[in-house]
Parts: sequence; structure tokens; C-alpha cells
Amino acid sequence: VAETMAAAYVSEIPGLEQLGGQSWANAWAFVLLILVLLFRPQGIMGERVTDRA
Repeated sequence: VAETMAAAYVSEIPGLEQLGGQSWANAWAFVLLILVLLFRPQGIMGERVTDRA
């Protein structure tokens, strides 16, 4: 769902029409995955784990 939404959203931005559509859909899915892993390394629904010494 996010892949399709990103491709459709980017194709509506003036000046970035060439980066939208199905040919770029996989690239936007990987960009979204990398952003999630950068900002939430434990996952979207993951919980924080504390180390007990």
C-alpha cells in the first residue's frame, strides 16, 4: 500500500513527475524501508528492550 501511495503522491508533485509511477514504485518502497530502519531500528510495532546487568 505504501509503495503505491508513494508512487502516486510523487507523480503529482510539479517537477517530479518523472520520479512517480510504477517504474519507480520499488525504489520508493526501499526508501521507505530504509527510513523506518533509521528512525525505528526496533521496528514499527517493536518494544524497547532494556539490558539488565
